[in-house]
This record gives sequence, C-alpha cells and structure tokens, in this order.
Amino acid sequence: MGLLDFFGKSEKEAAPKFKTVQKVPWVRSPKGGFRKLVLVDADDEKLKEGGVVVVWHGGIKPAWVYVADAASVGREVADIIKNKEILSYESRGGLYVTWVHILPEFRPGVVRYLIDHMHPVVENRSAPSGSVEPIPVYFPGKGDV
Repeated sequence: MGLLDFFGKSEKEAAPKFKTVQKVPWVRSPKGGFRKLVLVDADDEKLKEGGVVVVWHGGIKPAWVYVADAASVGREVADIIKNKEILSYESRGGLYVTWVHILPEFRPGVVRYLIDHMHPVVENRSAPSGSVEPIPVYFPGKGDV
C-alpha cells in the first residue's frame, strides 16, 4: 500500500485516515546511498517539485537535524544549505539529505508525523501545528521503497 492509498472516508471525515505506516520512496543517489547535503544541486530540474525534506548528521551519535514541507525541494535545499544552525552539524559526521515527492495535501501530515517521532534538533518554525493529523511514514532507510 502506498501513501496515496487510504481506507475510505466516512461522511464526517474531511481527511483520510492512514491505518498503517506508509512506505514512501525516499530519494537516494544513483549508487543507492543517501546524498551529502552540500553536494546536492539545488537548481536541478528534478527538484522543482514539492515534497518533504529530511536532513540528518552521521558520526558517533547520529541525529535527525531538520524536517520540512517544501513547495519546491530545490528551493528548500538551497535555504537549508544557507542555514547556519543546520550547517553547524556538518562537523558531527557530515550532513545528509533525502526527500520524497508528495502531493501538497499530504505533506503537512507527513511532516507532523516525522517531527513528532524523529525529534529533529533544529526546530522548523513553519512546521504544521499539532492540530494537523499525522500521516505515519517509514523514516528514510527504514522500510522505504
């Protein structure tokens, strides 16, 4: 079952209810690994679409760093690369990034779920509020497609 498959809505429900964790195709490099943040070409035509972006650092104590809903993945990556708070984690084992292209109506729920469960170290001040219904998805590298 994919992110866009959902079990029918009741007449009272405005949003779909996801009963299981959704498998989503987190983007990987051509070699199958995840990309170093600083090496991503934010101007790449393939990154003009919207999606959800996740950044983390490797090292001895890896951690999730940032999660965002992006109208344009490329613009979001460009903004992240300029963000000094996020970049300060580069020295802790390198920063990595992935994204998944998701329809706009599902992005806030996916971001809400990831933030609630990943606890990224850099707050996304424009993240959806707790009133948004979370949509559970597998984290990058954990059951992704």
